Parts: sequence; C-alpha cells; structure tokens
Amino acid sequence: MTKTEQSHFYDWPRTRSFNAGLTLIVGGRGIGKTYGARLNGLNDFLKREQRTVEIFRTKSEMKRVTAGYFDRLALRPEFRACDFRSDASGGFIKTAGGGKWEKIFYWAWITAYQDLKKQTTVNVRQLIFDEFILDRTNSYQRYVTNEFAKVANIVDTVTRQRAGDGQAPQLFMLANAVDLVNPYFAALGIDRPPQFGYRWYAKKTALLHMVEQSEEDIRKKSEETLSGRLLALAGDDREAASALKNEFTLRGESFIAKRCKVTRPVASIVWRGKEFTIWRRVDNVDKLHIRDGIASECRSWNRVFYFSRADARIDYRAAKRADKSLRWVGEVFANGGITFETPALFEIFAEVATYLGLPL
Repeated sequence: MTKTEQSHFYDWPRTRSFNAGLTLIVGGRGIGKTYGARLNGLNDFLKREQRTVEIFRTKSEMKRVTAGYFDRLALRPEFRACDFRSDASGGFIKTAGGGKWEKIFYWAWITAYQDLKKQTTVNVRQLIFDEFILDRTNSYQRYVTNEFAKVANIVDTVTRQRAGDGQAPQLFMLANAVDLVNPYFAALGIDRPPQFGYRWYAKKTALLHMVEQSEEDIRKKSEETLSGRLLALAGDDREAASALKNEFTLRGESFIAKRCKVTRPVASIVWRGKEFTIWRRVDNVDKLHIRDGIASECRSWNRVFYFSRADARIDYRAAKRADKSLRWVGEVFANGGITFETPALFEIFAEVATYLGLPL
C-alpha cells in the first residue's frame, strides 16, 4: 500500500499513541475504522499475546457480525499462511506451522453482560465497540437500558484491572455521525456538534476523534461511487452529510437560545431517560423555552409526563393522556415560538413531538 493510499484510511497509530482509556472515533464509512481495530487486535496477540474483546448489543448481532469475521484480514500477505475461524465462543488463529488454535478475540454482548462473570478471559488489553451510535431512523435497533454503565461493567469483568496495574486496558468505540443524541455523548456533556480533530473529555479519561474528510475525498465519494450518486438522487441532505462529510446535521440551529429570566415552568417530560422542562415567558405567553432537567414546581404540580417505561420503550398510554395537554406546544412551535437550550434538546423534542403527532 502506497503512502497516497494510506492517507485515505484511518490513522490508527496516531490515535493509539494518545493512550486514552476510552477513545470514541466518529468517522465516515469505508475509512478503515473497523478493519484497523481488528488488525490491531490480531497484531497485539502475535507480538505480545494480548487479546481483544469485541462488544455487541445483543447475541443475535454478535452471530451476524462474527460470521466471516476474519475474511478480509486473511487476504493480507502476512496472514495468507495462517488459518482463521470464528464461532460463538470467539475468534481463533492457527499460525503457519503452529498446529494449534489460539483464541485471540472474545465476544461480549451487553444484554447478557452479567453472564460474562462466568467466562474466563486472559490478558485482555483492547476492547472494541463498533456502531456505538445508533441511527434513530432505524426502528429495529435501540439502546439497551443503562447501556453505558453496562459497557463499563463489561470492561471491569473482562480485564480484571486493579489500581496500580502497569498497563491499563483501552476501549475503542467506533461510529458514524448519525445522531448527536446518544447515551455516550450525553455522559460526556456533548450536546452540540463537536469540532473536527481530537478533544479530551472527563479529565482526560475519554478522547473523542471527529475525523475530518478532505474535500477531495468527499468529491470522489460523491461523484465516483455508486453510493454517493444514489445519495444525490435520494436528496437526503442529512444522510449525505453523515455518509460523505462525517457531519452531524441539525434541524433547529436557528432555535437555539438562552432562557429568558422572566419564565415559569409549564410541564416536564421524561423521554427515554432524558429529562427536560418547557418554560413559558411571563411577559409573552406565546413564547416557550425548553431546557434540561425537571423543574421542582412541575413535581409539586404533578406536571411531569413520563413517556417511556423503565426499559426505554415508549408508553403509548401515557403519550395519549398527555396529547391534549401538550398539543398547544406543537402549535407554538409551528409558529416559531419555541427556543431550545441546546441543539440536542431540539432533536429530542422533535422525536417526542413526532410520536405525539404534534404539528412541527
């Protein structure tokens, strides 16, 4: 592979050099994020006998993804004399002349994270979680309840790290820029589209890398690939921005503003673990503002609407009860009368409004 060809693929050596405990990589499709992460795991074993855990949300996802897990890696010249296999128990390699299968990858899925305590893992130093950001337009996928905490439990279980250990494990989470509203960004306080490049969060516990696509790469993908031409025909600007430019697109940038001081709370809403309050201006009842958190007054007045159950599924009966009470909010929004504290809150409110059938 030439230097020119390498420049189009993800720079894994640079990212790993930061030695972050948690690294979140948000980059365009086809730049080698997943391929490079698996290659790192393979090389870590061959050089230092360090193993990798790949995390999935469900067992069915694990079975689907791990079928043919090593197919592309096996095509590399340095591995053509090796044999690979993957099944429900892990990923294995048999080196040339080795005569023995060695496990190099373990699998873990979040929905059964407690079962991992019964499994023995040896010398795990890298964990991979691909597609950690879900596309909300895909109704067949959703986040697991308390997902981030369960991922943290998986890290603890498979690495058995103790305070003072010489070499700490590293978790690499990979995704495309499909949705700003996700549990991982929320935990890190990211509520606006991050700038391109590297940035530390949580006292240098987490490193976010927003991968910037070059103008030439964007042009080539949009003009010289079938997917790029199809996106242009589809006319979906949001999907094109994510797939081609690796940008989070927002619909409500013009509605972002700070709350006016002369407001009083009207109602609070809990939606899939996210809490926010609708505030009304005292001097202009046709102006509303939405910000994070539940207002204490709303608790006292019994004006907190819970639209999702503990498992994050939508509570349609609660939504139906609240429909009449909140329909006027959609009408105010339709007239341009609502502002939002952050872009992320706009996206959350738009999702709530869609399920309630509010006019937007």
